[in-house]
Amino acid sequence: MLRTIFQQARQSITIIDAYADGMVFQLLAPHAQARLRIEILCSRYATAVAAEAKRFVAQFPTITIEVRSSIREFHDRFVIVDQQDCVHIGASIRDAGSTAFMISKVEDEANRLVLIASMNQAWANATVVP
Repeated sequence: MLRTIFQQARQSITIIDAYADGMVFQLLAPHAQARLRIEILCSRYATAVAAEAKRFVAQFPTITIEVRSSIREFHDRFVIVDQQDCVHIGASIRDAGSTAFMISKVEDEANRLVLIASMNQAWANATVVP
């Protein structure tokens, strides 16, 4: 399901997951031929994710990835596709395939707009991970 969500992106994917790890890149790899901007807002494993992002970009040069660290402004996990479609993920992406969890699209327009605005603010305030 997450791969299908990533596949829908035409311009960008924003991942908000405090515990994101290298699993993100396994899910992105099948779709890495497109020109995409990937933003990952995480905290716990941010340094490791940034290092993995550099290796990923070396292998897939049409992708740009920026990793930022934030002190958990979000409890839940979200994926935002092309700054328009928002998906709520019930567990960390690092657990994808190992445990059951819900994935649901944020359908309500007001909630979607607030989520995107909150994400943009959190992204602007987060620390860039080199």
